Amino acid sequence: MATEFADSSPEEILLVGVVPESTDQGTKLTEAVRSSVPQIVDTVVAELERLGRPPVRRDPPAGPDVWWE
Repeated sequence: MATEFADSSPEEILLVGVVPESTDQGTKLTEAVRSSVPQIVDTVVAELERLGRPPVRRDPPAGPDVWWE
């Protein structure tokens, strides 16, 4: 990792993910992954708040960037 060369690294790393129904090649989200998105967003927001860096809503909100659909 680059942090090894810089002689610094974060104290903790949080990975947030989803176990897919399938790993077949494709460009669309499966329903299982799509339905997991709200819970993932809640998890990331909670972690940012825990770190004292709550997210800030855009006004107006940005449209979805769904390049894969």
